[in-house]
Amino acid sequence: MGVRSVRNGMQSGWISVCLLLVPVVCYGNVARKVDAYVRAEMQKRQIPGVSLAVVRAGRPVLIRGYGRANLELDVPATPDTVYQLASITKTFTATAILLLAQEGKLSLEDSVRKFLPDAPAAWEGITVRHLLNHTSGIKSYTELLSFLSGMGRAYTQSEMLKTIYEQPLEFAPGERWKYNNSGYYLLGVIVEKVSGKDYEAFLRERIFQPAGMTATRLNVKSAIIRGRAAGYTRVASEVRHAEMVHPSQPFAAGALLSTARDMARWDAVLYTDRILKLPVLEQMWTPTKLKDGTTHGYGYGWGVRQINGHREIGHGGGIPGFSTYMARFVDDKLSVIVLVNMDGGHAEALARGIAGYYLPDLAPKPVTDGPDSGVASRVRQAIHNFVEGRSNVDLLAPQVRAALTPERTQQAGNFLKSLGALQSMELLEQQVEGDLRRYRYRVRFASGSVICQVALDREDRFVVLLFAPE
Repeated sequence: MGVRSVRNGMQSGWISVCLLLVPVVCYGNVARKVDAYVRAEMQKRQIPGVSLAVVRAGRPVLIRGYGRANLELDVPATPDTVYQLASITKTFTATAILLLAQEGKLSLEDSVRKFLPDAPAAWEGITVRHLLNHTSGIKSYTELLSFLSGMGRAYTQSEMLKTIYEQPLEFAPGERWKYNNSGYYLLGVIVEKVSGKDYEAFLRERIFQPAGMTATRLNVKSAIIRGRAAGYTRVASEVRHAEMVHPSQPFAAGALLSTARDMARWDAVLYTDRILKLPVLEQMWTPTKLKDGTTHGYGYGWGVRQINGHREIGHGGGIPGFSTYMARFVDDKLSVIVLVNMDGGHAEALARGIAGYYLPDLAPKPVTDGPDSGVASRVRQAIHNFVEGRSNVDLLAPQVRAALTPERTQQAGNFLKSLGALQSMELLEQQVEGDLRRYRYRVRFASGSVICQVALDREDRFVVLLFAPE
């Protein structure tokens, strides 16, 4: 995983005959530029395979695969290659819950304990809405050391629930926003209890089939799945097989599989009322309002933010072996879906780069790092500590400190040391998400460069620290 700590349409002036020629005439030159960009980025980052779809107003204008879905078998990646979606799964889980609410089978204001009576009494004030928008205060099981050291282990649902129930609340419901995989696991259980069907069956009947998504399904480790991509990671300069997280752990928080072609169909149906009524869809991507009146850029299963003046509704996913991103610039009727069979956050960077070819305003723009922010100096200190083999204890949040084992520290140090002396840092992006401040840097070394993604809490401690080869 590299180093990670636990985390419009067409102008009306065109005559109508052009509508049939849009993919060829209007976007042909752009497609060639995107091809060149993706291939260059894959070579630079040592990415095995990429499948992508660019969609304008619900119609794919570019849908392709690049590189290899499986390196050992030399299988090419295509638009129909099957990838782990990771946390993009949350968009489907949220939709399932809102379907049940739309039919009056539950209310977003219902207490979680109405459906999970064995949950702790302290959870009485936690509602379904709190789970949807990550404001429940429940601790995410992906921050637990037991999860980090046992990702390949199969869990029963009762075992997972017991693990989640045992953790004390981190804050009062609605008080703060904190990304939470436990909440979406619980939402999957609620879907099953309310609908009387298993999670995958409900999604297949109510979402996948109406959307025409024929290849999307729940991951099963032992299943033979035609077109399934192998997942890879990079250790120093070597590409290796990634450890597989047993799908019983992510479940409704991140265990779906899909293809670029199917995800383009998902994007198209979200412009219609075929599954959810349009006012309900708008609720999904309305920013969350906290108790103190402030808002956070996340709705129900979708992140919401402004990028260079354009509204993006999207979600990413990261799991060992895979990186995914779905960016929907709904006011511009442009969507970019990128699925990558290597971990490290490459999909979001690729999606941002691709979007810039269709809407130049979306191209990533460097921003100035304020001299008093101190963030760049903390990143430099972390890099120095890794290279010198020293602990970053003073710089890390407690949950990250527990996850960064001596072996991982050594791997990080060896990787960064192989790049030579640190030469410069360029701040590419910064944003505030509730209590977290997120930054993305390009860090140049004597023998190469990396993209560094970090997030800091209120105490200026790293809760995310990720270096991915550029």
